Amino acid sequence: MKRRIVLGSLTLVPVALAVMWSCGGAVVPSGDSDRGVYTTADATDLTDGRAVGAPVSNDGSTADSDDRDVLFYPTNASAQAKEIGVINGYAYWWFDLGLPNKAGVAGSDLASGAPYTEIVAPDQPIRIFDVDHHVVFQTTDDTLRVILAGSTKQGSAITLAGAPHCLALASDAENVYCRAALNGGSAIYAWKATGGGASAPSIVHLLPPGNGLSVDAQHFYFAEDSALDIGSPKANVLSVTRDADVAGGKPTFTTVALGQASPFAVSVGPSYVAWIDSLRDGTFAARSALKLEQFPTSKGPEPGLVLAATMTYPRVVADPMANDYWIGAGNDGTGAWSINKITAGTSTTTLFRSGTTGTRSLGVLGGLAVDATYVYWTRSNGRVYRALKNGPKP
Repeated sequence: MKRRIVLGSLTLVPVALAVMWSCGGAVVPSGDSDRGVYTTADATDLTDGRAVGAPVSNDGSTADSDDRDVLFYPTNASAQAKEIGVINGYAYWWFDLGLPNKAGVAGSDLASGAPYTEIVAPDQPIRIFDVDHHVVFQTTDDTLRVILAGSTKQGSAITLAGAPHCLALASDAENVYCRAALNGGSAIYAWKATGGGASAPSIVHLLPPGNGLSVDAQHFYFAEDSALDIGSPKANVLSVTRDADVAGGKPTFTTVALGQASPFAVSVGPSYVAWIDSLRDGTFAARSALKLEQFPTSKGPEPGLVLAATMTYPRVVADPMANDYWIGAGNDGTGAWSINKITAGTSTTTLFRSGTTGTRSLGVLGGLAVDATYVYWTRSNGRVYRALKNGPKP
């Protein structure tokens, strides 16, 4: 059976499944020249195998290197895809329609090929979004919600009570975590992910000021940003055990990396921690260091990749299966973007995908995610992409 999957005001078509769609009230088979809002390559050209044939861009301009990697594309011209994450074969991302109060969350069971679902209908704007063991996001009115891993049911997001204004989010199998400012420093707040959201959060740890939060089986990883003197890096990346603070006591922090400028977006992998450092000259550097590595004052993490000054909004994600991390960034002005793989602990960098889209104003990278097999990314043209980590390059 041929299917068109409609998500309320947003229609997203899984390329591997759909071979026809609605266009101006008519059903248009795959292969016809009249494709409606978007022009795409044939379905066989948009799969992971990337069949032979020139890719086709969505607006008639020069094709980008990922035009054969499209997994889902919108038929609403206003749709912009944002952050994305993958949990055990389920993909989740948030999107907005370029209008006030019109952001939502969508999900798909990629492993089974089941239809795509708009889990949260476009409503209040989303300000922060994280996919770890669960999907956690906070809207601009500071409402914090969780979608449990494996759920794609409409309306399944649970509201968590008593949430502060979160600076970073994380989750494990049992809990949702929010890092928020508190008394000149910050704190990690926790809720039971499956508790229905009614209970007020508990404070797990009191932390120094800063941003970023990631969690593994034993530790929290976070950035401390005390760099008050411009040009004098004093920020660090630290870890602390998951055990809650004893009342009146202070947690013991372990240094992962010293002497950073302004680190954020901390992501943890099997052996390494990766993050983005906002440098004093306006550029960004993607860096990594061994977990629990105690660096002496004279030593820091590997140099990593310093992005061009024109690249903004960098994303970093640690590979869950290897000692690699992935960095993506784009330029709002030109539409240029790139995704690179970096071998953790080194500066060895491999270009994975890139685009120099020139006049295409909606080509900037939105989000980035990695699982055991694929790299996933979104772009502000509304599309969701997937390609094999070790597959052929375009």
